[in-house]
Amino acid sequence: MAYDVRGHGASDKPAAFSMADHVADLLGLCRALGLTRPALVGFSMGSYITLRTAELHPHAFGRIVLIVHGTADKVVDLSYARRAAEVHGPRATGSTTLVELDGAGHGFSRRHDREALGAFAARS
Repeated sequence: MAYDVRGHGASDKPAAFSMADHVADLLGLCRALGLTRPALVGFSMGSYITLRTAELHPHAFGRIVLIVHGTADKVVDLSYARRAAEVHGPRATGSTTLVELDGAGHGFSRRHDREALGAFAARS
C-alpha cells in the first residue's frame, strides 16, 4: 500500500508541516488500518519519514526498507540502524540487515539496483 504524505502528491498542501507531523500521520494511518508491526518501505523522502518513525517507535514495525536515501540538509545518523542490525541479526521472525551502497543516494541506477539485489541475496 502506498499513501501520499502530507504536502505531496494529491494530498492537501498545508502552509506548514514538520517531520513530527509526518511521523504522526504514518502512525495514525497504521493505527486506523489496524496494522500490527508492518514492514515499512520508504522511497526518497519517505525514507526519512520511515527512518525517523522507526527511530522514535522501534517496536512499532517489523522491518524497514530505505530506498534512495540520499543526503539531507543535516547528516543522517544511521547509528540506530547499524545498532539494530548488530543487536538483532537474523531472527526467527525475520532479519535486520543494513546494506549501504556507496553513492546510492547520488544517481541511483540499474547498476546500484543489481548491487542491492546481490547484497540482499548474499545475506538471505
